[in-house]
Amino acid sequence: MRIAVLSNINIDPLKGFLSKFGFEDQYYAGYNQFMIELINPNSHINQNTPNVLFIHLDGESLFKIILSNGRVKYDQAALNDFIISISDFAVANPNTNIIISNIVLPAFSTSTYLNNQNSPIIFEQLINRKILKLSEKNKNIYCYRFDSIVRAFGEKLLYDEKFWYLGRIKYTNTAFFEIAKHIQNTINAIQGKTKKVLVLDLDNTLWGGVVGEDGFSGILLSEDGVGKIFRDFQSNIKLLSTYGIILTVCSKNNENDALEILNNHKMMILKSKDFIIKKINWNNKVDNIKQIAKELDLGLDSFVFIDDNPVERELVKQQLPEVSVPDFPKHIDQLNTWFINEVVYPLFPKIVLTDEDKKKGRQYERNILRKSLESTLDIKKYINTLQIRLNCFVNEKKHIERIAQLTQKTNQFNLSTKRYSESQIENFMNSDSVKVFSLEYSDKYGNEGIIGASIVIYKDSYAEIDTFLMSCRVIGRNVEFSFFNEILKHIPYNFIKAEYLPTSRNNIFLDFYLSCGFIPSKNILLSKEQLLTNITSND
Repeated sequence: MRIAVLSNINIDPLKGFLSKFGFEDQYYAGYNQFMIELINPNSHINQNTPNVLFIHLDGESLFKIILSNGRVKYDQAALNDFIISISDFAVANPNTNIIISNIVLPAFSTSTYLNNQNSPIIFEQLINRKILKLSEKNKNIYCYRFDSIVRAFGEKLLYDEKFWYLGRIKYTNTAFFEIAKHIQNTINAIQGKTKKVLVLDLDNTLWGGVVGEDGFSGILLSEDGVGKIFRDFQSNIKLLSTYGIILTVCSKNNENDALEILNNHKMMILKSKDFIIKKINWNNKVDNIKQIAKELDLGLDSFVFIDDNPVERELVKQQLPEVSVPDFPKHIDQLNTWFINEVVYPLFPKIVLTDEDKKKGRQYERNILRKSLESTLDIKKYINTLQIRLNCFVNEKKHIERIAQLTQKTNQFNLSTKRYSESQIENFMNSDSVKVFSLEYSDKYGNEGIIGASIVIYKDSYAEIDTFLMSCRVIGRNVEFSFFNEILKHIPYNFIKAEYLPTSRNNIFLDFYLSCGFIPSKNILLSKEQLLTNITSND
């Protein structure tokens, strides 16, 4: 991945910190050359388009203070030039993901000045509203909250005036590390690299104390002191679940005792129904987590395990290295800050929240019901009993976010595993030579939303299937053949090409590819009639 960094101050020390996060191909423009880089067609970033453009501007240096008739004003012209140049670059380079930090202006202590119409607070809000509008207008522009770092760490830890006057370096190593971490988190969110499942211990994790020893009334869970810490922790977890994260329990406990707390303790924010799967027993936690993964039909690399016990954490780390196991905070008063900064932001990053995300918990609950039904019937009776209903859409713009998300997250049933951003999907839909298909699935258990997507490119005399993918939770119900059949009906050409690009994880696609009648050789065009015949026999 190629990343370019623009700034109006010396930000070169960031390179070493980004390298630690795996970014080796980096470009840094010269000091205060950001405008030239953006607007000059012969500049480095215009001649060598980066995958990611990170723009971090110091507001104090950019928007010079102007004294006029004894009143302080900020340079509005600089603001307008800044906004226009970024917007133009974004439009000209739709495949570049642009991450812009919001602007933080220096604080002034005089209260009368803060209330003044020309105060830095008013101007700072104006700038950041314009940046936010840029991201709303351009799907390849993303805002990054530098002010959240300033609030969390304070100016004393982030700024160093000595280096500023020596080399125009404004920040400390702490600041550069946090900026690099936030860049990594934002890119992960753009690419859909987010965990899906949170596995939680109970005793001394969701509540204080051990229910088997302290009893129902003895656990710490209240609106005061340590009990309040755990209650707030549960509130944060509950909020995370609304983003589509699956909550599960893995606890060594007497099940009846634990369920009594989950169901009946008046201070519990999280209830039994909030957890899709509960493994409350005395079994090895490694085995329990494996079983949860099997029941959810998800890879272990989608899991995050939280447990206050270092022995249990180490066991999972050693035996299930794919699972993310963050260290529990040493001081319980840090629990919620730790959860937000060390768990939510790096492991569950989100750029957008789709309708499918909001329904994720219920979707997995329904899928468990389907798997239970499947185990009792043969495949034909199972499919008939489900009462499947499908809707195929063409160039449906309200599905752009979900289609981009599917290309980023789908690894197994995926023809090419090509990853696309929202702006790229939108550009495909706006092209006369491309059609973007999306598939909605529902059955007697409920609506699963958009679970399939395909991108078909029209060439001079044939159609090429660039992307064909589907959520694995519906594979095996012949949905893939029905979707492909519907796509073929919309293709105006007699010949079709689809290049299968094998990866370590998408070998499941090969059988489908062959069942449709494709030949495992490049540059082979198959007739639409032949494909329709094969698919109908499979459907």
